Amino acid sequence: MANNDVETISAGGQARIHIGNNYFGGQSLPTGIATSFSSHVNDDNTDDCQRIAIHGLGGIGKTQIALEVAFQVRDQHPDCSIFWVPAVDAIGFENAYRDIGRRPKVAGIDGEKADVKSLVKTALERTSQWLLVVDNADDTGLLFGNTTLSKYLPSSPQGYILFTTRNRNVVVQLDIRGKDTIAVEEMSSDEALELLKCHLHEDQMKDTEVTLQLLKFLTYLPLAIRQASAFTAQTGMTTTKYLGHCESSNNTLVRLLSKTFEDRRRNDARRNPITMTWLISFEHIFRDYPLATQYLRLMSFLAEKNIHASLLPPAQDELEADEAIGALKPYSLITQWDGQDAYDIHRLRGEHGFWAARVMERLSAIFISPKYENPYVRIRSLPHLQHFLEVWNDVHDGVTEPLYLSVIATSLYWRGEYEEEEKTLRQALEQSAKRRKSLLGTGHPSALEATENLSTVLVGQGRYQESEQLLREVLRLKMSVLGIERPETFASMSRLALIVCLQRKYEMAKPLMKQTVQTMERTKLVIATRNKE
Repeated sequence: MANNDVETISAGGQARIHIGNNYFGGQSLPTGIATSFSSHVNDDNTDDCQRIAIHGLGGIGKTQIALEVAFQVRDQHPDCSIFWVPAVDAIGFENAYRDIGRRPKVAGIDGEKADVKSLVKTALERTSQWLLVVDNADDTGLLFGNTTLSKYLPSSPQGYILFTTRNRNVVVQLDIRGKDTIAVEEMSSDEALELLKCHLHEDQMKDTEVTLQLLKFLTYLPLAIRQASAFTAQTGMTTTKYLGHCESSNNTLVRLLSKTFEDRRRNDARRNPITMTWLISFEHIFRDYPLATQYLRLMSFLAEKNIHASLLPPAQDELEADEAIGALKPYSLITQWDGQDAYDIHRLRGEHGFWAARVMERLSAIFISPKYENPYVRIRSLPHLQHFLEVWNDVHDGVTEPLYLSVIATSLYWRGEYEEEEKTLRQALEQSAKRRKSLLGTGHPSALEATENLSTVLVGQGRYQESEQLLREVLRLKMSVLGIERPETFASMSRLALIVCLQRKYEMAKPLMKQTVQTMERTKLVIATRNKE
């Protein structure tokens, strides 16, 4: 299961960096962790999996440190397997595990009902010398709640797991010892200055005092400094003018503070510099790159990892699309997965109604359109569908949400997660029920589909009677709303007959089957007559 080509790791192909202000084991942080890895895998007396956590504020450079560790481990241990798993959401976590299982292929990994996470966990526990980086392990509910992703973390004396997190509680619940937890401190002013000026000309930093004030304003966060460096390099702006934009008005700060950043430990208005840098970058992009503006706004409604290009609005041609992406990348607003048409974006918030509608349009093209036949892209897009539903529930019109929930439930069925599937489908039905008196109604196609899918789940659990009751209600509504001779109606009729047969109520099933056949024959005759005319 070797994959030591760390340039393809899902950190988005970010540049290798060094933060010399942080140490581990008496060495610079990445080198210290890499040395710890070497000591662990070469220790014949160890009987446990080593766990290390990198903890710090969002934007401090945790992911970049982990990436540098991966590079050093690759260089020092060419036979070691290296894997990268984002822990932003459950679906993204599983997709990463599925990718691991395909290199080389773990037996059963692509099965319809494969327990992907368990299969990969078992495979890793049988593999010698591996490094697993679990990036953005911030959500305790995701790791230790109902989904309990932590139970799928492998354990092997030859294994080493490196976590990055901004949540100290995750470190505690993972039972990582204090000596194995590294708190990343901010860069020194000298290191920050080196990072800022790597893309700038001397005449852009003539005023040294103002440049140092800018770095202090940005609180020495690597992400904020890289964004500032990229923006000033592209525009030719001086650091003096850039700082002036940052400090231009209190209204700007209020607007920025209204876009809450996940880590709120710094309460001073000036201690959240990343979004300040975003806003300055946005104004430039909005003015000069209309398609890039569409991309950025639409991406802000999606989960921040692994956004496939198929979700983005179509361009006139490939060149226009490349130019739009090229406008976003210099500011580090997005990073591209190496060799793939997929991107990561910093968590943003955009304008609501219009862009929510555009996102629904793109998601519908992938999940709802019968012409879309690529199941792998559907699976990759599931985290974005799930995130959209959770975050933007208030902008839905009430019609599409049950259908989207049904799609998610179908994906859970493919994975054999029947309890979660049933829960999701019942949620879809509850959403439908809330609007029965107004917009949706029990006979709306999305409500009927959710009910019918739930009946299928119940069959898989052996709960035939409950399934039959649901299907009889679906059939009654379809006959009333759609008519008896619609394909959707006799499909439900046929399914009901099958479920009745499964209960060995053959006499009851006979008239249903007979009616189904007769309805199909009449429908064929009507179609044939119309074709002749």
